[in-house]
Formats: sequence, C-alpha cells, structure tokens
Amino acid sequence: MSAGAVNPFDRNLDAFFGPTMRSKNGSPSARRELLLVGHLPVLSAVWLSQYADREARTKGPTCLIRLEQDAVLLELFRAGAKRPTISSLATLEEALRAIAPIVGTWLIVSRSSDPVVIEPGTASVVVLTGADDMAVVAAYTLVRQCVDSLVEWSALSARPSVRVAVLGADDERSAAVRDALRGTAEKKLNFDLEVRGGLQRVAPVESAFRGTFDASSPTIAQISALITHAETADDAAEISPTIHGGPLMTPEPNSDRFSPRTARVGPGKAPATRERSEAPIPFRAVEIETTADTAHSAPPARTAFVPAAPRAREVATPVVPPVIAAAALPSVGLTPEPAVLRSARAIDSPLPTQLTPHFSGLEPFPFRAPKVPAIEIACDSAGQLHVIASAAALASLLEVRAWIREHRAILHAAHAPFTSTQDAIVDVVYATHRDAKPIDGARVHVLTLIELGGHRGYLAQRVFE
Repeated sequence: MSAGAVNPFDRNLDAFFGPTMRSKNGSPSARRELLLVGHLPVLSAVWLSQYADREARTKGPTCLIRLEQDAVLLELFRAGAKRPTISSLATLEEALRAIAPIVGTWLIVSRSSDPVVIEPGTASVVVLTGADDMAVVAAYTLVRQCVDSLVEWSALSARPSVRVAVLGADDERSAAVRDALRGTAEKKLNFDLEVRGGLQRVAPVESAFRGTFDASSPTIAQISALITHAETADDAAEISPTIHGGPLMTPEPNSDRFSPRTARVGPGKAPATRERSEAPIPFRAVEIETTADTAHSAPPARTAFVPAAPRAREVATPVVPPVIAAAALPSVGLTPEPAVLRSARAIDSPLPTQLTPHFSGLEPFPFRAPKVPAIEIACDSAGQLHVIASAAALASLLEVRAWIREHRAILHAAHAPFTSTQDAIVDVVYATHRDAKPIDGARVHVLTLIELGGHRGYLAQRVFE
C-alpha cells in the first residue's frame, strides 16, 4: 500500500479550528455563511448578487442560496472553467450535488420574515444593510438577535463571527454607519462588531449558473442538511437526508431527471458520470397559463413565453423540448409534489433592445422609416403591418404609421407578404403592469422577464385593445 503526501495541518484542522465537517474524501467542507438582509437600497436582489460576486473575487467559487416563501434560488459566481453541468429538469438536491465539488463558500440568505436561526456549521453571519437611518436601526436589531442566539451556543462550539456589510454607500457614509453600529454594540451588547463597506455601486458580475427550484417555505435547517448531503454523497447508494422524520425528496435512480455531475473520487479513480442520451432541443415558444404571480389584470387574449437568447456562459445548459404542455413540466422542490407547473417568477428588468422577436406571429419588416429608424415595423400572418415601441416613443409610432400610409404602394411592391390595405396596427409595450394604461387607437402589451424551470424568457401579454 502506497502512501501519498499528507499535509499535517490538514490532518489536524480540528485542533486549530474545532470540529470541522468533512466530505467523503476527508477534505473540509466549503465555508457556510448566513446572510441576514436588512434595509438595502432599491432592487435588493441586485445588491445580493453584487455582494456574492465580491466575496467570490477573494474566496473563489461562491454559491448564493436565497430562500423565499415558495422557492429556493441558486446562483454560482466566479467558477472559472469549473462550470457545473445541470439539467433543466434537475431537482434542488441534484443541482447542489453538481455544484458542491466546485464551490468554496455557501452564502445562505434567510427570509426577512423568519426569526434569526444560526445552524451548526455556520462560519459567520453577515448583516447586509444600506446607510440611511432606518437601515442602521434595522441592522442593529439583527445584530442584537444574532448575539442573543449565540448565547445558547456551547462554550466548546466554534461560534461564528458576526459582522455588518454596508452596501450602496460611499466611504464617508460607510464610516459613519460603522461608528454608530460599533459604538452601540459595544455599549449595549458588550460585543466587538466588525463593520465593512466598500461596495458603492452596481457592476457586472460573473455568474456561472442560475436556477429557481420550487419549495414550500424552505428552512435554513433543510438547506443545511441538503448541503451536507451534497458534500458527502457517494455515487453508490445515495440516501436523501431527513428532517423531523420525513424525507426532503425521493430520488428516482432510473429517472432521466438525474443530470451528469462531477463526482468526488479518490486517487487513481476515474470520475463517473451519467450521460443523457438525447441532445437538447431548442424551442421558440411555450403556451403557459397566467397566474397571480405574473399578471395583475384580466387574462389576456394571448400569452406567449419566448426564451431569451442564452448568454455565452450558459450555452451548455440544456433546454426543454419544443411546444410542451405546461401541465407536463415537472415541479422540483424540497418535498415530492405532482409534476405540475405552479407559477413563473417575474424579474424586474427593462425592455429588451429588440421587441419584435418576443411576439409570436410577427416577422420583422425589411424596411424602417428613414427619419425614425428606432421604431420597429413587423408584418403578421394576415399581411398586416405593426409598428412597435415603448410608450415613451408614442409620438414616433404615429409618425411611422403616417409614413407607411404615404408609401403604401412602394412598400407593397417591395415586400410581397405585406398585402393589407388597412393602417398599420400600433403596438405599445410596457415593462410592468403598474405602468400599463389604455391608449386610444393602440394595442397595449406588457413584456415581462420571467424565470421558468431555470430558464429566463419574456412573457408577452396584451392587456388593452
């Protein structure tokens, strides 16, 4: 039997840091940090991604896990060439198992409505806050709850550190928040609090994977158990962890829902993977049922889901087959549930640069008005022209329709599919239902970026005639 080189420091990690969870190969598990969200600047989800990306710059591949009332959101940052292979039909457990060999830090974001619970194995707790007065008060309240929670920890346990990160503020304001929080924590809690700033503005992030998994009221304990299972799982005879006596999920060993993943193997062993036999098939449109999560008005006459073009780093992610019935799409989550699509998740986003590709039944017209080239013109299957733009360009829309009327004969001769003698239809597009309003002589649409089954696309809805 040959012996490989062993680092004596690795062998005695427990002596330095206390009990440390380890994976099957004996290496320490990835660091786990609990993020408590206070009052952040507008678009808090964007600031969460900014913080996770900043941490990944210094700590290596980092997975952000956000808990919501009906879902768990995963996002992997700064993975470099180590990108996981995750099927669009993968369960949350399968996605975590694919990410576990890559990630060095787990950032778990609890729901703001939940009490502060610090699970064993947590290395640190970070309170994320803005810099206004209300945010400072909310941040101190969370710090106090963390300190109270740590009182119950055994003296022999490795207690996690507690610190505050100030987001969206300049150095001067961050310093003022630091002085206020540290002084109050030292005086009232007898606690030495670390406060860090430095993240002042939104910048591009490097995201290697993003997915949403349905789950009913997931808890920190459940997520921690899934992470532990993902880090310690073998390829042979894997058993789902249980909480309160019930299984989190029931894997199906022979199901094609299991995606290829990187396996943790010992020295001299080749990694084993399970390959899908079928190649991914791209799709253009899927008819789905509008739910309360995606619309706030009466059901539209037409609802279409058109996937956005994948970015370069996401091209390896398989997509679902074309024109599949919504009821047949499987639901993934912490507990076994019927394979029924429940809802799509709306994402705050501006309108895309090109609008026509996101409306089924319309083809781009080969010519545009020379004085207003930014206004899109399209032709439908009935030979009718449409002029399409956001509400901010309404005056230009009417100008383009007048240009089409004046040059109808030339346009008929130049483009055979254009056969209608009626005035062009005016299509006004909004990004949210809040802003949409009826406009005389125009059709009003809402184009919303949504996430469905781990893929993002645009939901086009006609809300007013």
